[in-house]
Amino acid sequence: MKKLIPALALLLVSAVMLATSSFAWFSMNTNVAVTGMSVTAKVGSNLAISTDTLASTAKKTDSDFKNTLVQNVTGILEPVSTVDGNTFYYNSTKNADGVGNAVAETYLRYTEDGLAAATNSSTYNNAFSENYGVAKNDTAVGYVEYVFQIKATNSKNVAQEVRLSTLDLTYGGAADTSKAWRVALFVEDITSANPIGGVGSLVTILTPSGAANHTTGQAVNSTTTTAAVTYCSNNTTAKFGPIAAGATAQYKVVLRLWLEGEDTTCTNATFASLTDAWSLDANFVLVETSADASAVQNINNTTTANKTDLLTSDTVAGEIAYSINGVDYYALTGKTLNTKQLYKAGSAALTTSDHIYVIADGAYVYDVTNQVTISEP
Repeated sequence: MKKLIPALALLLVSAVMLATSSFAWFSMNTNVAVTGMSVTAKVGSNLAISTDTLASTAKKTDSDFKNTLVQNVTGILEPVSTVDGNTFYYNSTKNADGVGNAVAETYLRYTEDGLAAATNSSTYNNAFSENYGVAKNDTAVGYVEYVFQIKATNSKNVAQEVRLSTLDLTYGGAADTSKAWRVALFVEDITSANPIGGVGSLVTILTPSGAANHTTGQAVNSTTTTAAVTYCSNNTTAKFGPIAAGATAQYKVVLRLWLEGEDTTCTNATFASLTDAWSLDANFVLVETSADASAVQNINNTTTANKTDLLTSDTVAGEIAYSINGVDYYALTGKTLNTKQLYKAGSAALTTSDHIYVIADGAYVYDVTNQVTISEP
């Protein structure tokens, strides 16, 4: 039985990237650097969003909320397997043959501390990182998560619910044939007086359309077995609520991303060539519970972005194009990305450390830095 496919570390700069190998837990560890993934979450009418932490149980105040949120996480992402997005397992490379197949049905439980803490600052003893040949003093992770609060105000006289209407995974500059990405949506209603805190309840697990595991419908669920994993299969699953007519509710939402080692495309050849930037865009909408389906069914990873070179000698237009959440944005003269005008915060000339934005409808700011290149003139 072909199991988890590991090996290749993915260095994520603005967030999360990938690594792996072919067939199963790959014993030949080859590092590949991938420069960053940022997650942008946006909300529609009568919704607001704010950053949050996993341990938080406090409801954010009105001044904390906005219409769009960009979060970045830095780490080295390595393949794992899970059936519930909550408990993860991986295979020891010592338990893999020369082509990466698991020799025996024996897996290791992944924990956030890498299974073994260093005895002191000069000792490298991180079992998970060491398993993948990650450089000393670096720490690999099995997943990354993006945590935020959503406030839903139901101004209608019928019940409404929040639906995840968009989940777009974009690779800048080239087509992406990988299907190994997985995203779990967790939600906790913190409207009540005594929220529990933590990751919340699993709503659904999304996968790119056409994804398939080596063992059909199976992923690792213990140190010795695999079991069925239920992926989002229709466009009414990725939702939460309902919110009663005239009521307001607040939710802590977690988007957890990982590379599923059981996926048939989680291969060395796939990821070794992807040395560029990724971004994940999520959008939530508030709709009537009886409304036609508007939630996502899969991760959309078919979009590609053309690289746009921006030189440090370029200047911005003299007038402020938009002022959003107290930040002034200026148009980059003559610079577009896929026909969309590009902007930056502030009027100074571009530098290689700047972030580049696309502004839509004067309300949303999209950070597309991962899809452009700021090069020296």
